[in-house]
Amino acid sequence: MLINQIASVLRIIAFINLFGWMLYLGVVMNAQSKAVKVWLKCRHCGQEFSKTKREIEKFQYQLVDNQLAYQCECPH
Repeated sequence: MLINQIASVLRIIAFINLFGWMLYLGVVMNAQSKAVKVWLKCRHCGQEFSKTKREIEKFQYQLVDNQLAYQCECPH
């Protein structure tokens, strides 16, 4: 009976720990997507410009030769 109670408490602690890690990773991943800058090159004028990962996720894209081609406007 004591072993069952200890096992039950350990299961609850493990669940709370797992939930905490999932919440922590969600916050970290969200913060990183706002902070990471990706440099892109315009295929028309050839100038480079940067966008955050969060901004890039909103752009339309298509698959060209097994590579993603994002359709965004050049700021220049």
